[in-house]
Amino acid sequence: MSKLESRDNVLASHLTTKQVARLLGVSELTVLNYERAGKLAAIKIGCRGERFFLKLEIKRFLDDREAAAGAAEAFGLTAKAAAERLGVSLQSIWLYERAGKLHAKRFGGGRRFPREEVDRLFVERLAKKAPKAARIAGREKRQP
Repeated sequence: MSKLESRDNVLASHLTTKQVARLLGVSELTVLNYERAGKLAAIKIGCRGERFFLKLEIKRFLDDREAAAGAAEAFGLTAKAAAERLGVSLQSIWLYERAGKLHAKRFGGGRRFPREEVDRLFVERLAKKAPKAARIAGREKRQP
């Protein structure tokens, strides 16, 4: 088998670094960092060390990442997700935490806010806004 045929066989069942980056939605450098960290296994070919990734390896990586995201979601919301849920800025989330209105749990290198805590604060904020909304609605009715 010639070198060209061998390379064609590899390309049929493997992806290049660029293809993997597009598939994962990350940069090529990130893919190489995943490989160096042992999160992805690559085959190096040629004197330039071209890397090729098994399609099955990419599927395993995506499945692992999806499972980790599911576990993280079950543990709680990120600060960004909590801010979106409450309709506030990220800065407000940190202020709520410092004030003791939200309690975060450590998860990996970051914090997660339990969904129940975020929902509780959401209801509290709605309750505070309700009287003001009623006053505003009352004023609008009086105007001809």
